[in-house]
Amino acid sequence: MDRLRGLVRDELDDDGQALWDEIVRTRGAGVVNAEGHLIGPFNPLLRSPAVGRHLQALGTAVRSETSLDPVVTEIVILTIVSHWNAEFEWQMHAAMAKKLDVPESVLEALWLGRAPEVLSDSQRVAHVACRQILDSGSLDQSMYSQVEEAFGERGAVEIVALCGYYSAVAFVINTFAVLPPGSAS
Repeated sequence: MDRLRGLVRDELDDDGQALWDEIVRTRGAGVVNAEGHLIGPFNPLLRSPAVGRHLQALGTAVRSETSLDPVVTEIVILTIVSHWNAEFEWQMHAAMAKKLDVPESVLEALWLGRAPEVLSDSQRVAHVACRQILDSGSLDQSMYSQVEEAFGERGAVEIVALCGYYSAVAFVINTFAVLPPGSAS
């Protein structure tokens, strides 16, 4: 059961309403459920509009303003949210990955915390780098060199930022017990 009750836009102050509007603008109307509440990590973030605003901006940047291939981005995201067992975010991004034709075998391996067998070289580098960041908080020199060769300095920063952002999202989802769509309360 979600630990926080769902908020509706009208009960928020001006800062909360501005955050709500930005979330809906960048994520689409699908982030508002039938009861008029924001889904996922967004409902908890409404409690702190300043934090939510900055996290929302980082999320927009790492989702849609990077140099990374969209499949690489989804593999990194799925690696992170499976590591933290953030089921809500897993369901959202597994659906996105399927639309990008990521094979079911890759999704299954990622959910189970295993290295998928069917990845391109750059996808494998991103996945292994992400695992290393999640396990140690850094990259050893060999892995860093592989990331830099595959994605350049910009891509290396973007992968690290993805790891940080989606770890933060997973912490919000898990701490506030945000349920995946279709789950019983």
